[in-house]
Amino acid sequence: MKGLTGLIVAVILGLLGGGLNFFYLVNKSQNMKMVSFLGISDDTVVKQGTEFKRSHFVEVPIPANRAQGLEDFVYLYSDLPLLETRLAIKSYEGGELVFKQDNQTPPMELDLKSNEVLLTISVSNRSPLIQPGDMISFSVPKPNPSNSLEPEYELIGEFEVAAIGNQLGSRSVFEAQGIRPVQSNQIGIIVRTENGQLEPKAQTLQARLSSVGSRDTSVVLHGSSE
Repeated sequence: MKGLTGLIVAVILGLLGGGLNFFYLVNKSQNMKMVSFLGISDDTVVKQGTEFKRSHFVEVPIPANRAQGLEDFVYLYSDLPLLETRLAIKSYEGGELVFKQDNQTPPMELDLKSNEVLLTISVSNRSPLIQPGDMISFSVPKPNPSNSLEPEYELIGEFEVAAIGNQLGSRSVFEAQGIRPVQSNQIGIIVRTENGQLEPKAQTLQARLSSVGSRDTSVVLHGSSE
């Protein structure tokens, strides 16, 4: 009998302990600090170039201790008015968070240092993969006094692309903002100045292009140095 009584007491204490633990977890979750991020509602598809509406968005609460650093990359729900009526730079599907880097506005001017200038080079063609921010060189024919049928080429660079025609930033940002690209055969490169003169490689490029023209000049894209 005593054994049975002890078993019953143990069961009751176990249930009581479980109940108290459940109560503690519920109470803790209610008191847990949350951070609300901006997400796309589950039943929504937003195509690139579409104007954002308030109905596209939903609040996504995340525990603050799990969201450390996320605020630097993802919009808070309180940022919703900043995006409302703006055009989507990319397409979204329901359940996605809205990242800040995906909703940049196109830059309106260049950010050049005091010893930098923009040098514009005309080319007959270039790969559409080349965009502002890329590092490129120019493959230019060497002068050929012997009039050989097979020209030799020289790489002159590297240069950072700052603009392509009127495009200063990402092509997708320009397209989403409805800005029409013009003069896409004009590549603006950043060139340093030394004692009031263009740096040597830029002078070499200009001299070579003035003698051979741009028809046979190619643009070479370099990979990331990282």
